[in-house]
Amino acid sequence: MSIAYEKIKVDVSTFTFLLRGVFQTPLFLIKRVFNMSTLIVNLISSCIYSAAIVISFAFAIMVLRFLSHRAKLLLNLTFDENGVRAQAIVGFLGIVVHEASHYLANKIFGHQVLKVILWRMPKKNDNNLRLGEVDSSFDLNSTYQKLGNAFVGIAPIFGCTIILLIIMKIIFPNLILSSVNIANLLVNEQGNINFHNLDLAIIKMISSVQTSPLRFWQLVLLLVAMISISLGFDLSDADLENKWTSIRYSFIILGLLIFGFMSFGKSVFIKFWIFKIGAYCLMLLIICTICLLLTNLILYAIRTNS
Repeated sequence: MSIAYEKIKVDVSTFTFLLRGVFQTPLFLIKRVFNMSTLIVNLISSCIYSAAIVISFAFAIMVLRFLSHRAKLLLNLTFDENGVRAQAIVGFLGIVVHEASHYLANKIFGHQVLKVILWRMPKKNDNNLRLGEVDSSFDLNSTYQKLGNAFVGIAPIFGCTIILLIIMKIIFPNLILSSVNIANLLVNEQGNINFHNLDLAIIKMISSVQTSPLRFWQLVLLLVAMISISLGFDLSDADLENKWTSIRYSFIILGLLIFGFMSFGKSVFIKFWIFKIGAYCLMLLIICTICLLLTNLILYAIRTNS
C-alpha cells in the first residue's frame, strides 16, 4: 500500500512538473521575444538618432564651409593677383583660430605635432600659398589617435564658432541669452518639440538687438572680427581627407552611446538631451550662417564698388 502510494505521489509530481513546463515555456518564449523586440527597437532607434545627428552636423559643416569659401573667392576676385595676400590680411584672426584649432585637436588626441605656422604672409610669385599649417603624425596602432585623426580636420569649425560666440557675447550679450532661451523653449521636459511661445521669444531676441545700441568702435570691431573669423571656417581638401572616417566613427560612437542609455530605460532622458543639444546647435548654426552671409554681402559690395 505504501509502495503504491509513493508511486502515485511520484507520478503526480512528474505530471505537475510537466504541466508546469507546458505552461511556463510559452510564457518564457513570449518574454524572450518581447525582450528581443525591445532590443531591436532600441537598436533601430539609436541608429536613426545617430544618423540624424551625423547628417545634421555634416550638413551644417558643409554650409559654413561653402559660405566661407565664397567669401575667399570674392576677395580673390576683388584683388586679383593679390587675392591670397588679401586673405592673409583680412582673415588674420580666422587663420590663427583655424590653425590653432588643428593644433589643439592634435594635442588632445595625443598626436605628435611636427610643425606649426599659425599665420604667414605669402610673398609675390610664391609657390607656397598656404597661409598657415600644422603638420602632425599619429600612431597607427593607437585606436584613440586614429579616432582623433578623423576629427582633427574639422576642428576649425568648432574653434571659429567658439571665438565668434565669445565676441558676440561681449558685444551682444542679450542676443546670446535670447538664443539660449529660444533653444530652451523648443524642447520640453519630455523631449518633445514645443513651438508654444516661440514667436514671442523670437520677437524678444530681435528687440534685444535693437535695444542694444553699439558705439562706432564696437560696430567696427564686430564687423572686422566677423569678416576675419568667417574666412577661418573654410576647410581645405586636406582637412576633409578623413571625412568618411569621421562620419563612420561619429555614427558608431553616438549609436552605441544612445543604445546604452535606451537599454537601461533612459529613453526619455537621452531623447531630451538629443533634442536639447540639437536646439542649441541650431541656434549656433543660425548665428554663424548670418555672420557668414553678412560677410559675403559686405565683400560683394566692396567688389562691385571697387
